[in-house]
Amino acid sequence: VFINHEELGKAIDCVLPEDGVRREHIDRLHELGADAVIVTCNESGAVMSIRSQDFWHVQDARRFGTPIDKTGAGDSFLSGCIAAIFDGKSPDEMLRWGATCAGLKVLREGGSNVPTLEAFKNAL
Repeated sequence: VFINHEELGKAIDCVLPEDGVRREHIDRLHELGADAVIVTCNESGAVMSIRSQDFWHVQDARRFGTPIDKTGAGDSFLSGCIAAIFDGKSPDEMLRWGATCAGLKVLREGGSNVPTLEAFKNAL
């Protein structure tokens, strides 16, 4: 499951604290059958939990300058994660790739104005 902080609160019918997601919040999705859960938390980064591997990882947001437009940041995060999966990266590397894509995306205006592959590689 890939979900943002606000969507997670709605999914588990809970008002989440502003300072992030707790393990018990994600465990509620595990109880509903999700093995892997990624929650994006805006400027706080992301959290990933894989129940079958007892894996828990917090990825800080990656900042490359002053954000201009957050439109498309979640989609960019997800695209970085998917690229990492296809490249055979570990779960923690996958989150770093996602955070890098999102961190670069917010420096550009518009939802479809994504960073180039060269910019991504240089930022890793």
